Amino acid sequence: MRKRKLFRNLIIVLIIIAFFLILYNLNINEFINTLYKVRIDYVFLMILSNFLAILLFSMAWHVVINEVYKTSFKDSFISSCICIFGNLIIPSASFSGEVMRINYFKKKYKIPIEHVLATIAINRFQYSVTMISFFIIGIVLAYYYGMQIFLLIIALILVLVTTIPLIILLFNSKALTIMVDKFLRIFFFFSKEKDKIGFIYDKVYETVDQFNLTIEYIKKSKGMSLALICMALQWLFNSVTIYLAFLSINASVNIGIIIFTYPIFAMLTVTPIGIPGNIGLIEASMIWLYSSFGIGFLESLVAVFLTRSIVILMDLFIPLPLFIKYKKFVL
Repeated sequence: MRKRKLFRNLIIVLIIIAFFLILYNLNINEFINTLYKVRIDYVFLMILSNFLAILLFSMAWHVVINEVYKTSFKDSFISSCICIFGNLIIPSASFSGEVMRINYFKKKYKIPIEHVLATIAINRFQYSVTMISFFIIGIVLAYYYGMQIFLLIIALILVLVTTIPLIILLFNSKALTIMVDKFLRIFFFFSKEKDKIGFIYDKVYETVDQFNLTIEYIKKSKGMSLALICMALQWLFNSVTIYLAFLSINASVNIGIIIFTYPIFAMLTVTPIGIPGNIGLIEASMIWLYSSFGIGFLESLVAVFLTRSIVILMDLFIPLPLFIKYKKFVL
């Protein structure tokens, strides 16, 4: 608990320092003038693109949950919106939203909780596959549009680090069991309360076996492929939303950079720092990353400000009426 609190406080300090540096380097007049130049037609396109991303997020979940229990897309959309709302207002590595979504189907459809948990595990796995795919696609596009070789090498290392473990888990079901077994042995060796933790082992191994069965199911199911396509399209429209923000201020950017960096922001979205919507962490990281990739500081700042404003407002006000109406199912 102390380490978690220390980590959160450290992140908050870094956010404060980052925003101080942003304000220090910011010419407020130029920032305001650039905002005045934002094209409204592109803003409307950003809203449309982000809404399509929400629909595709719901569709990816709809396909997965229908492998277990036949539900309407309306319920999938409602539960997904409530999930987005929960993740935004309650900082808990996206678990708060998932709990609300579990409760919705458990209470409304009487679906056993273990079945809903299994579908969420599959959904999270697809999330990882999509993330790696976007890293790879981003690298290819960035190279095509002339990204610096040094940055490409860093990007390739990042892809390898995230891809290799996933490939091992996909094609060697025993690998996870071996890794968990070694971890538990080390944990048991250093534990001061060996007599109190023995019962945990059976639960852990049971979870690992269930995960391996889930992986085998994913590889055989056609529906899972459709869900993966929906999730990939969702991420694509999320990336397009950011790209449109740059176009709205007539900034020329490498689309490969936008696609490559989006998974990083997606990971930061679920980083638990105790701040609703992780406001501050994501904005500072986006501005720093885009500037590091050669995009102008002012253009990055305005584009991030536009994107985050639209995303947060839509994630708040689209699900809010649904949360109020169906809160008896989610709380």
